[in-house]
Amino acid sequence: MQARRRLGIPEDHVVILSLGRLSLRTKMDLSPFLEAFERFLSGLEARGGPAVTLILAGGGRKDGVRLISEMVETLGLAGVVRVRANVSAGEKEELYAASDLFCSLVDNYQETFGPTLLEAMDAGLPVIASDFDGYKDLVLPGETGFLVPTFASASQEPWGGLAGILEPSVLRFYRAQKVAFDMDFLVKALQTLVCRPDIRRAFAENARRRVEDFRWSRVIPAYLDLWEDLASRAPSESSDGTKVRPLITPSLPKIFSHYPSTVLHDESLVVPGPNGARFVSGLFQPIRYVEMALLLNQGLLKAMVRRTSSLGESTIADLLHVGRTEYGLDRDASLLHLDWLVKHGVLVPKKC
Repeated sequence: MQARRRLGIPEDHVVILSLGRLSLRTKMDLSPFLEAFERFLSGLEARGGPAVTLILAGGGRKDGVRLISEMVETLGLAGVVRVRANVSAGEKEELYAASDLFCSLVDNYQETFGPTLLEAMDAGLPVIASDFDGYKDLVLPGETGFLVPTFASASQEPWGGLAGILEPSVLRFYRAQKVAFDMDFLVKALQTLVCRPDIRRAFAENARRRVEDFRWSRVIPAYLDLWEDLASRAPSESSDGTKVRPLITPSLPKIFSHYPSTVLHDESLVVPGPNGARFVSGLFQPIRYVEMALLLNQGLLKAMVRRTSSLGESTIADLLHVGRTEYGLDRDASLLHLDWLVKHGVLVPKKC
């Protein structure tokens, strides 16, 4: 509790920590997480749940930190969310010590591992993380935390065709806008870990044990075994005539198709999401960055949501047809609108 006193956090608060680079381009888009957190907080207060403090911490430039602070203000979360930028190693340890659970809803294809998750588990924190990239190899669902299902668009256009032209961090940002997570699942996971201290304690014990699998004493021998195996296979596999894939602009759908939980195709069904009705009525306005606002047509966004709401469900192909026939947009431009709606929980993939 000394860490909390130094940070000025009441001892009876449940403290949620999200720690990582505060950057849209190189880590994660925090806007869907904050939008889901706002909805979770409203439900928690209605049920008389415990008080909560969310800490967003990590390294970041002034413009990125300012953007996150503005999002917090816009969503009315300033009294609950604290933004701590460019913390020292000592401050980072203090944040882990003051927290009850850890969240990281990454959406960026560059995030291949996630050492902060291991640091959090080593500190005895249950983890809620997106089921994406290397994160899915670290968290044991239902034992050390929860993995939030993710959805990714099957098409990476127009960004695939611009991969050799756009500045890499800008390209990563746009590609991440085609990745979404299950907001309902996240809210339920937060409800469980915030309101059930017994589950938090059990997950914390499991998390500390889980970290032992990633100590260098175990990881290094595993790497040596892997390298020996690859070396033994290389002679037989190097002369099969297979063309080498380009390294600078790899095909994400081919190489990284296993990163998201689900890849959405034309025949995939979407239904109104938790923010659908409020979006059409104007009561919910998702965070809209300048980079995306320039590409989005408000009329098409509402038309896609109204069509899905009136029918109860729509295929992605049907909604792309709306963009083409009613707004004169090609497939790629129409899909950007649908991806954005899914990212912000306005439309969501139908669960089987």
